[in-house]
Amino acid sequence: MIGKKLDTYISEKVAEVLSTFNLPDYDGIHTDTLGELIDRLIIQNIRYWHLEDAMSMSKTDSELREHREKAMIVFQQKRPMLIKALDKLFIELTRGKVGYTPSDLKNYASKDKDSSGC
Repeated sequence: MIGKKLDTYISEKVAEVLSTFNLPDYDGIHTDTLGELIDRLIIQNIRYWHLEDAMSMSKTDSELREHREKAMIVFQQKRPMLIKALDKLFIELTRGKVGYTPSDLKNYASKDKDSSGC
């Protein structure tokens, strides 16, 4: 019962905020599932960290330049694209254009009936 009231309150608040603010539309950005987008963003961040390490260990100017160019592509193109895709997904979720139903939920049953969690 409280969960339904909370869901209703949240839906009403989101509708109120969306009616007051003009949120941008992101066209032309392919959105995957939330988990896939976060995975891809994490991969780009790890790639960027590796390139930073490679830059610090570069032995020649051409090596440094190559690593720097790759890092700039990750930081200035790929990462912002994924962040815009996440923005689009959240905006479409709040506008009700996309439904979110988690799949493959795992329900863990406690072996003992004690609610202490130990």
